Amino acid sequence: MVALVLCLAATSIGYVHAQPDTYTSTAVLSLSPRDTAEVGSDDLTLAASRYVAYLSAPATLDTVAATLGLRPGAVAKSARVVQQPATVSLRISVIGPDADGGAEVANALARAGVRQSVDDPQVIADLIVPAVVPVAPSGPPRRLLYLVGGAGALCLGVLAVLALGYLRPRPRTTGAYAPA
Repeated sequence: MVALVLCLAATSIGYVHAQPDTYTSTAVLSLSPRDTAEVGSDDLTLAASRYVAYLSAPATLDTVAATLGLRPGAVAKSARVVQQPATVSLRISVIGPDADGGAEVANALARAGVRQSVDDPQVIADLIVPAVVPVAPSGPPRRLLYLVGGAGALCLGVLAVLALGYLRPRPRTTGAYAPA
C-alpha cells in the first residue's frame, strides 16, 4: 500500500522534472490614426483586426522565420498575436524553450507590423513595448503539478486502503452470543 503511494508520488515527481522549461516573450504594438479628422475609433478597431490577421498569416510568419534563419513551422507554432481587449494595441507573444530566440521572434514580428504601417493610409503602428529576454521560465507550473501529483497519490492510497478493507473477509456470526 505504502509502496503504491510512493510509486505514484515518484512517478509524478519524475514527470514534473521531465517537463522542459518554457519562456514567454511579449512585444506590444499600438495603432494610432494618421489623420485624426478622417480615421475614427471604428476604423482603428478594424485596422487592429487587419494587423492581427497580417501578423498571424503564414506568409508573414514564414518571412520572419527566414529572416531569422529559423524553421517556418517553429515560428508559426510558437507565436500568438492578439488584440488587447477594448484597445487598439496588439500583443505579440512567443512561447518556446529558448528565451533569447523568443524575444528575437517577438521583436521581428513587431518590426514587420511597423513596416506594414508605413504604407497604410489610415494608421501608424508603433512598438511601445519591445520584447525582452525573460530571466525566468514562464512554465510549466511546477508547484501546481507537484501539488496535483501528491494529491492524486494520496487519494489513490486512501482508495486502496478502503478497497482492501472492503475486500478483507470478516467472520460472520449467526445467532445470539452464548453466555460464558
